[in-house]
Amino acid sequence: MPATRGEVEQALAEVDGELIPATPTEIVTLLGQLLVVLPSEKLNAMQEKQKFAAYLSDLAPYPAAVLEQAIATHRQTQKWFPKPAEIIKHADPLRARLLFQRKELRLRLKPREKEVRPDRQTRKRQVEAVRKEFHIPDKRGAE
Repeated sequence: MPATRGEVEQALAEVDGELIPATPTEIVTLLGQLLVVLPSEKLNAMQEKQKFAAYLSDLAPYPAAVLEQAIATHRQTQKWFPKPAEIIKHADPLRARLLFQRKELRLRLKPREKEVRPDRQTRKRQVEAVRKEFHIPDKRGAE
């Protein structure tokens, strides 16, 4: 974990960059790579266009790196072309981890509240009140 404020700010900038949603071109490229290795149903041109429009809509909120990892996981564990829900199932935990990291880093940048300590006279009055309440003798042995 970064130690200095500058390191925390740099780490936060990196996480923010990793959370930028994928562009439509990036999504289509990733799906195209899947089409090469996993079988997909045969569709006419109009159906194919509608299918990709649905994928673009459903996957738009996800960062490219998250989608890339989710698609790689699907490709390595399944034998068919995924539905958007199957990609999202792998992508959600990855994105959640990034969001948690960002929240944690932002908390580290937040200024800590200064502890409010009572002044000497207030503290003396508080100590005296406790002594009287519980009948505790002071340092001189008087009650």
